[in-house]
Parts: sequence; structure tokens; C-alpha cells
Amino acid sequence: MEREGNSWSEPINAGPNINSDRSEYYISFSKTGTMYFSSNKEASFNIYSSKSIGGEFQKAISLGDSINTPNYEADVFIDPNESYIIFCAERKGSLGQGDLYISFKKPDGAWTKSKNMGQLVNSKEHEFCPYVSKDGKYLFYTRNGDIYWIDAKIIEHYRNE
Repeated sequence: MEREGNSWSEPINAGPNINSDRSEYYISFSKTGTMYFSSNKEASFNIYSSKSIGGEFQKAISLGDSINTPNYEADVFIDPNESYIIFCAERKGSLGQGDLYISFKKPDGAWTKSKNMGQLVNSKEHEFCPYVSKDGKYLFYTRNGDIYWIDAKIIEHYRNE
């Protein structure tokens, strides 16, 4: 949708470079308009990105095996500057049903191998829906229908680890 004065336009379909005959959901945008989202178009849910050029989303690209596995990866939050990504994943060895993971973009544009955010964030339950406040101070996420928050300085802890 687009803002039109004090109201919103009708929904605008993102087009065939994003949408498949499966499920696409939980989008997050960078400052440049690149869309990051989850899709199960190739089996389990994985994370993709698509640049917007001239108002049209380009062919979606998988973020690769530094982030995606044969398991579930979804609930994407991209740093507006695209320096890091936080997402929910269900992986063997996780603390709970679904844990939050983080990956950082390297200078060459590749992503670092994603890291479990550990017990400071994750529990034996299911953590999902990460979001960092616009001022970069707080990381919000959900667990069992409740909203939790912690100081976003934890992100730098993992960047420097």
C-alpha cells in the first residue's frame, strides 16, 4: 500500500518475482527498498531478498547457506543499513522450539554464518518476530504470545564475537 494524503491506497501486489504458488510472509525492508522475506517455495521456509528497481521487485535471491538450512528460517528483521539480519530458525541443537539467530553482512556482500543468540534471548520456548526499534536501542521479540525486549547492544556483542 502507498500513503495517499491522509489515507492508504489499495493493496499493491508485489509481483511474480516475490510471490509464488506457496507462502511468502514476514517482510522487512532496508533503507534502499530491498525486501527481505520468508518463503517455502523451494521446500521448507527460507529467507530471500529482492531489490526494487524502478518500482519493480527483481528476481528473489536466497540468502544462501550461511543463513538458510533445510529447516525453518523465517520472521526476518533486516537492519535498515543491511549490516545485520535477525530471524527465527528451528534447528537441531537450538535451546527451544524456535530460536533467534543473527548474521552480519561482510564487506564483500556475503553473510557470516548465522549464530544462535543464546540464553540472553532464547529459551526452551519459541522466540520469533524480532524487531529493532528505529533508534536502534531495543530488540523486541515474542515468546508464547508475550512481547519481550532487551538492550540492542547485544547485537554488537555478537558482531564482535
